[in-house]
Amino acid sequence: MTAETFNLIAAICLVALALAAVGIAWSVMRTATEARGLMVTLRDELPQTLQQARVTAASVESLTTELAPRLERLDRLADEAEETFVALRATIAAADSIVRGPADVMDGAKRTAESVGKGLLSGADRLRRRMVHENDA
Repeated sequence: MTAETFNLIAAICLVALALAAVGIAWSVMRTATEARGLMVTLRDELPQTLQQARVTAASVESLTTELAPRLERLDRLADEAEETFVALRATIAAADSIVRGPADVMDGAKRTAESVGKGLLSGADRLRRRMVHENDA
């Protein structure tokens, strides 16, 4: 390799390095400009955002403070409704037994009379068959 070739390669490398340094410097300047814009935006909007977050936190705290007694009241109402349903079921059962009681007694008497009648008919039929059988013999 001759000195001229070496100098040419070195010059090309230096030009490439210089172009890369210019590109990096350009990117750093753009990044700095964007960062400056971001800082301006943060400076302008962050206090408002934090204030809104504080207001929202206060609202949530107020809501949770008001919610606990209401939940207790709702729980008591649900318990009372359950007790009312139990009492209503008992009342319905009592009314059903009052209404159905005489009807059930009548149904039972009717079934008893039918079974006694069937028993008498069956016994009379057996007696008649025996008598017919004895007369035939």
